[in-house]
Amino acid sequence: MYSFSFLYLFLGAKYFEWERKGVPLRIDIGIRDLAKNAVSVTLRHDPDKKQTLDLTGNIGEAVVNMIEAMHLSMYENAKTRQDMKTFRVESYQEMKRMIESTDEKEKGFYLVPWKCDAKNEAAIKEDSKATIRCYPDEFNEHNDVSGLKCFYSGEAATHMALFARAF
Repeated sequence: MYSFSFLYLFLGAKYFEWERKGVPLRIDIGIRDLAKNAVSVTLRHDPDKKQTLDLTGNIGEAVVNMIEAMHLSMYENAKTRQDMKTFRVESYQEMKRMIESTDEKEKGFYLVPWKCDAKNEAAIKEDSKATIRCYPDEFNEHNDVSGLKCFYSGEAATHMALFARAF
């Protein structure tokens, strides 16, 4: 017979191992659960939200629905964080000031008009440690940069770019 503390440590380690591997949900089946024709489901992204599924119903469909809802929730949270941490800046000095700020609210991604130039990109990286992360499609697919000047060189911008510093 296992002592309660040993069993708790064993189960905690086992649960953590699967969370670390990225398993999105855990289905716990116990003797009492089986007697009630139910199983307990714990979502990895929100372990406080435990749900009980009826064994007489379509468990596969219920699990798929839970995973889809989890995906949507995680996506919406990530999109909200991304939107809150993406700043549109017009000059290199403004971006550098924000990157070096002690206010965490000013750190993130910086959307800028950019003229692709390897020397300028290297200079920015050397000076501010910021690098180009991507050229966002939503700002570049319709050539949204017409009439804009590059935030670094002042020349005509060729596209919009996202700069950020790796932390």
